[in-house]
Amino acid sequence: MPDPAIPRNAYSVQVAGLMNPSIHHPQWYRSIDAIDDEELGASLKSGTSGTTPIISRLQFGSPSLTVFCQPNLWMIQSTDDGSWARMLRVASLVFAKANNQTMTAFGLMAQRHIDTNCDAKAILAASIAKLDLGLQADKNVNTNFTMASSEEGFTITTSIQSSVFGERIVFGLYHCDYPAQEIEGLLDGRFEVFASGSGKFFIDIVAAINARAEKGEYHE
Repeated sequence: MPDPAIPRNAYSVQVAGLMNPSIHHPQWYRSIDAIDDEELGASLKSGTSGTTPIISRLQFGSPSLTVFCQPNLWMIQSTDDGSWARMLRVASLVFAKANNQTMTAFGLMAQRHIDTNCDAKAILAASIAKLDLGLQADKNVNTNFTMASSEEGFTITTSIQSSVFGERIVFGLYHCDYPAQEIEGLLDGRFEVFASGSGKFFIDIVAAINARAEKGEYHE
């Protein structure tokens, strides 16, 4: 059985650099209008908010939206792709106000476990075996394809893996990394390009796996 703590889907904005977790408290987020009074109250009552020198966690009013902070990384994450506008707004606001923090990079990431029409685990194993690199498909436990490519001004990392949710489900990850000095452009065209690229990526994964299954390109 998959770990119940693992979300089926996850979407996040990440900022790397020198962070000060002690300021990432619900009351500070309220003072900069990143959350409203209702969300502040829910965050303080939820029992998931807390700050230590190592990590801070803020649970917004919705269970699906969470902020994490540690000395080298800040992240806002949701299990709902309808939360992107909110996450981008909060990230831009937080780092416009927290100008004493040194940022080195920021990223946008989407992770999904997607249903297919076949044994996706076997298809992935057979596909990597076809590369003739000495890798075996028999008795496969997990298969992981990961590729990083450099685009103009940013890097895209994609990954396709066996899913913990079942053999007919495939896991995909699409992650874009950008230079820190461009964080002000988070809402200025970057997300639209990311959303288009990630959407196509997830559609293409399923189409390719289903097409290979129809051709019988896997081991029973």
